Amino acid sequence: MRICLLIFLLLPSVLLAQSVSYPDSLKHIIQNSSNGVKKADAYQLLIAEMQSQDPQSAKTLIGALHHLSGKIGYPQGIVNAYYQYGIYYNLQGKFDSLKHYAEKCLQISAQYQIALAQAQGNQLLGTYFWQTGKYDESTKYHLKALKIREGHQDEAGIGSSLLSLGTVSFSNNKPDMAQKYAQKALLIGHKIKDDKLILKSLHLLANVSGSGGDYKQALKYDAEALKICAKTNNRRGFSEVYSNMATCYFYMGQYDASLLYHYKVLEIDQFFRDDKQIGDTYFNLAGVYHQKKDHKKAIALLNEAILLFKNTQYQYGLRNAYQLLSEIYNDTHDFKDALAAHRQYVSIANQISNEKNEKHIAELNIQYETEKKEKELEALNQRFTIQKLQLAQRNTF
Repeated sequence: MRICLLIFLLLPSVLLAQSVSYPDSLKHIIQNSSNGVKKADAYQLLIAEMQSQDPQSAKTLIGALHHLSGKIGYPQGIVNAYYQYGIYYNLQGKFDSLKHYAEKCLQISAQYQIALAQAQGNQLLGTYFWQTGKYDESTKYHLKALKIREGHQDEAGIGSSLLSLGTVSFSNNKPDMAQKYAQKALLIGHKIKDDKLILKSLHLLANVSGSGGDYKQALKYDAEALKICAKTNNRRGFSEVYSNMATCYFYMGQYDASLLYHYKVLEIDQFFRDDKQIGDTYFNLAGVYHQKKDHKKAIALLNEAILLFKNTQYQYGLRNAYQLLSEIYNDTHDFKDALAAHRQYVSIANQISNEKNEKHIAELNIQYETEKKEKELEALNQRFTIQKLQLAQRNTF
């Protein structure tokens, strides 16, 4: 089951009225328009289309948008480029880069007082903290984004923030809250006819239903979501929905159906050349084959997954793969390899734990130094005030 936190590109209201279903017309504007702002806005729309279809092309377009916006002095274009870089690196699983561009987005939006862009930056930071498992911090930033968007009556943005909050709630084991957020987002999606918002809302509702054991309801939501994917040619969306369906069938004990949809996911992952996601799908397939007692196939898939996780430096994937590998070797009474895989699992789990502790210590040190400087500044201000009062008293006499 894949969960992808929803983040949208927020565009000027004039652009929201335009159709985003015609990339050829946007390319025509980019190639032929002499109006730099119009050209940059066309880039924004085209990038939003390409993120879910061809991420590498999207990255190239983001670079072109950033260059053009800097050249013509268009802050909105610059901040949208940073925002889209954040989306790109989130999809690639490079969360430090996601955080970097979230902070750049907030910096430029504050400098030029672009309120809705500040909401974008807060949403990206919320996504970063969600991806790194800090759900309370994530909620805080998503609520900031929601407040800004509500103040500007930005319905698309409000829907996006509600869905982000729902996704974080779901990850934080609060399914009832997640469902309420998703239902509100779905209503907004239908109201403004936003297919992406509708799709993500249905996907989250399917995840909530599936996690509660209501697999039939989950599959109903997925069936609706697939119609939106087909309508919008959203390959990423297909991948997420198929993955959820595969998980539902797995827990229903329908392993052949689960395999069918996992292989559909794999085909899409391979199209995108997304090694991290391919590794995840190999891992999920191995889990199904393990249940079918096809241990040889499961082990082969896990070894493929491990290679990909090593190449992408995806420690969480490596940890989980070695854990399952150890279980399978143990089930087949290959205790030597079971022990070797378990040792790898423990080693990587400890590395992850140590990295988390080091990051936490670094964050505490930064917080301490910041508070220390603030107190020093406050003390200086107090001394300065006292000196002014003393000087005023001397002057009075």
